[in-house]
Amino acid sequence: MEKGVRRWLVDISKWNPSRDEFSFLVSLFPTSEHSSITRFVKLEDRKRAIVSRLLQYALINEVLGIPFNKIIIRRTIEGKPYLESVEENLEFPNFNFNVSHHGDYVGIASEPLCLVRVEWYHQRWYWRSNLGEFLQEAFVKAIGAGVGFRLDRLEFHHTDWSGISVHIDGEESTEWKFCLSELGGKHYWVSVAKGHPRMAVKSYKQTLKLEVNM
Repeated sequence: MEKGVRRWLVDISKWNPSRDEFSFLVSLFPTSEHSSITRFVKLEDRKRAIVSRLLQYALINEVLGIPFNKIIIRRTIEGKPYLESVEENLEFPNFNFNVSHHGDYVGIASEPLCLVRVEWYHQRWYWRSNLGEFLQEAFVKAIGAGVGFRLDRLEFHHTDWSGISVHIDGEESTEWKFCLSELGGKHYWVSVAKGHPRMAVKSYKQTLKLEVNM
């Protein structure tokens, strides 16, 4: 796999931390992160929240070699995470990552340059006939857009959901790639969307260290 590229998936269904274990894990994060974990009432929601943050810190540490206590993760106004660290990232100045969770799974994807988003949903929510909606969501979240993005701007072309391409405002984009597959034996659809950072929303472009064509 290309350097800087990661695809990690965690099944949290068998993990049942005690109250003390959970409190210890929360204490490992900056205090500014605590409320985003503890605000959830249900244990399953808290598990997803804490594992998503653990994955972000672990991935940044592994790929970029930044010590945990020097990792600073911020979010744009639309909620897209980005790295803001005191350690200068010379190798991957536009390093991009995104985390997602649904049901029993929490996962993360990263790219050294491309925008990226991984999504998965149980097949009972997305039948093959409406997988286009699934890909739309992956695209919109990859670029960091919120609910204001008009989904009718996107049209997906495919052959039985392989060789997927996207048309944006009626024109085919060669800068975006989509991968759609089934998570073996788990009845989940998994999609990965990645594309050029020039499509990112303004708030996210402002976080990039290398200038991209607007």
